[in-house]
Amino acid sequence: MNRKSLSIHPLHLGSLASFDKSIFTLLRNQGTKVDFPCIGWLISGGEKAILVDTGPCDPDWASKYYRPVKKTASQDIQKALNKFGLSPKDIEIVIFTHLHWDHCFNLDHFSKATFMVQRSEMGYAVSPLPTDKKPYSVGIPGVQPPWMKVFGNIKLIDGDHEIVPGIRVLHLPGHTPGCQGVVVDTLDGPWVIAGDNIPHCLRG
Repeated sequence: MNRKSLSIHPLHLGSLASFDKSIFTLLRNQGTKVDFPCIGWLISGGEKAILVDTGPCDPDWASKYYRPVKKTASQDIQKALNKFGLSPKDIEIVIFTHLHWDHCFNLDHFSKATFMVQRSEMGYAVSPLPTDKKPYSVGIPGVQPPWMKVFGNIKLIDGDHEIVPGIRVLHLPGHTPGCQGVVVDTLDGPWVIAGDNIPHCLRG
């Protein structure tokens, strides 16, 4: 496999509704509400089909336990992958940038995947500070963290690590203690999927 043949395809898997714009613009634009897209990333062209993040839960579950989510039928994870001739069962590796709920739902569909997460992220997700419990689905009556469904197929990573030739992860703590970026070598050079470590430039 020529690693330079790798391609990255963004998958819009829904939006977190009505976020305050100031969260992304250094405290400017207070009171202005925007929808925040939830993006998964399909990496194709290699020997294995790889997905980075799997998106949020359905809108009803989100409204009940987290915050409002907007999702169209085409933003269902299965339909998003179908556009590229794939189904969730074709995905062999899922890389989580981190374990916040809006990045790691829909796991029932990935029956053949190994799930990659930083060891430091898993350690914090199990017992986060009180202010971080909800993003990690901890302490919510009737709710377990979504990644628990695939616990036996999770592979823990310590720091920077090559996943397959041409694809490696970098430990990028900041947004969360174990947040990781994914570096993909493409024809256009290396690109980094940085997850939520890169704020949105929503100025104006």
